Amino acid sequence: MMSTNDTWNLQSFIDSLVVELDKARDALAVKAMNQPLSYSVKDLSLDLQVFPDFDGDRVNFKTAKPGEQGASKISMQLVSTSDRAIRESSRAPARIDEGKIESLPGMDAKQQKALEKIGVRTIKDIERIEKNNVNLDQVTNGEVDYSNLSSMIKKAKRRDNPPLVRGVSMTKTAEGHLLIVDGKNLVLYEEHHPFAFINGIKAAILNGNQDRIVVKLPVEPARAMNTQNNPFYETCHILLDTETVIKFDIKS
Repeated sequence: MMSTNDTWNLQSFIDSLVVELDKARDALAVKAMNQPLSYSVKDLSLDLQVFPDFDGDRVNFKTAKPGEQGASKISMQLVSTSDRAIRESSRAPARIDEGKIESLPGMDAKQQKALEKIGVRTIKDIERIEKNNVNLDQVTNGEVDYSNLSSMIKKAKRRDNPPLVRGVSMTKTAEGHLLIVDGKNLVLYEEHHPFAFINGIKAAILNGNQDRIVVKLPVEPARAMNTQNNPFYETCHILLDTETVIKFDIKS
């Protein structure tokens, strides 16, 4: 049976070589328990005759068969290195809490590839770029719209940190009647101030953070009583951010 000459890419080829070398090293570590002298691979040099193929996005290779003409030559050398040298010359592995860019809602393959080309692989990378005022539109030749990217990040953060309302209370102060909402993950972004509406009328937010929002009612409860002096209901909407609204009724 004739073997097929399949295409391959450079990353998978090098990864396979490194795995094999690691296996040989592990085997030698066991062998050294019984034999003090053995042999190991110090460096590995390869010359390959290949036909490269570029599809506009990535390069694949096909190994030339014996006697096949027109192939290109790739020379590579794998040398041993230490864990210290790797740490000093490589970025630290992405942590779970940094979030991968492919997890962003609305992230398409084109934008992901454009970001990876400039070394951006996590949401944390994007936030670092934002702090340094880097123009992503310019460095990616317009393939990434930062305003759209910022919206994706906020959606992802809100998805991972949904608001939790633990309690709602009302109190009377010198400033008027205050509505107090206690909970968790109520306000995620310092730059985004929440908005509140009581029966469609905008109400002032006196304080807003992750654990508490204080709203000043625009109308005194006593003034909103109907002519029969019966209890009444008011509907409150609080826009926590562009993605999240909480709604509840107030009974007075």
